[in-house]
Amino acid sequence: MGVPFPVLPLEIMRFAVSNSHLQSLVYTGRTLLPEDAKAAGLVDEVVPAEKLLHQACETAEHFGAVPTNSFALTKALLRQPTLAIPSRAGKT
Repeated sequence: MGVPFPVLPLEIMRFAVSNSHLQSLVYTGRTLLPEDAKAAGLVDEVVPAEKLLHQACETAEHFGAVPTNSFALTKALLRQPTLAIPSRAGKT
């Protein structure tokens, strides 16, 4: 495309995608089939369409059983290094 990849989306990709797939996905911007997306770390699991709603509800129940404050803190701690990069780089 001829434009640099923006800092924040790149850092989000670093957070979400395994290192072995990062460069290729950023350079090419290609889309992935579900199983390939799972292997790259873009999705946690792949389920057949007919089981999707059931699996989503099960996952929501699992996370809903975790104390809200604990879950929020854990999520924030996981993402904090990535979210801090733009401010360290002078980007907002």
